[in-house]
Amino acid sequence: MITTKIDDDLEAIFEIAKNMLKRDEYQGPMALVFDEKEKRIGIAYLSFNSDKEKSHMRNQLKEQILKNDIKRYITIFLAWCAITKDKIYRRPSRDINRREILIVTEYTPTKVKVISQYFKRNDKEIVFEEEIDLSNGESIWNFYNDDEQIFAKQDKYIEKVYDDFYKNLSKEVYAKFKDKMDNAKTKKEKITVFKEILEEADKRVKDQDKTMLEDIHKDV
Repeated sequence: MITTKIDDDLEAIFEIAKNMLKRDEYQGPMALVFDEKEKRIGIAYLSFNSDKEKSHMRNQLKEQILKNDIKRYITIFLAWCAITKDKIYRRPSRDINRREILIVTEYTPTKVKVISQYFKRNDKEIVFEEEIDLSNGESIWNFYNDDEQIFAKQDKYIEKVYDDFYKNLSKEVYAKFKDKMDNAKTKKEKITVFKEILEEADKRVKDQDKTMLEDIHKDV
């Protein structure tokens, strides 16, 4: 971690991050740690290439922030964002319609403030698009919250995405074959319709693969 002087206003930091992204086409993940006792700002560069490295980096930063009784810090990340409605859960980075986003988040023991904005790459030009409200999200980088609660909420969210997908799938397939099933009189006719229902459901699940990119994420 290095120390420096920097404008500590969140909006100003967001603008600095935007300008750096425009200039370099990249903004490395980092944390700005405000040490009130020492009257300084520490900059921690959060470089990782796998889930294991990410977890290690996160735990190290958390340890330092809590150990030094830090009351405010800001993280800067580039991330992928994806709409999960009507989809089987996947990492946002794997969604075929994913979008890149710049996220700058301020953490204190009592509140979290987020500024986030979509952007796209036109050749070597960074073009910023609309802002998005992520203030209701739960982040693993919030070290003032209990880890178990954070990860439990994330697991619950993933479970809900799966649950919503299969509930909607059941409703849609049922609606499509309702008349056929109602008109099936013999056992043979009912079995035939039931097979069609299973085939339709299976096809829709397999079609989800068409909305996902190859998984190149490292978890070791």
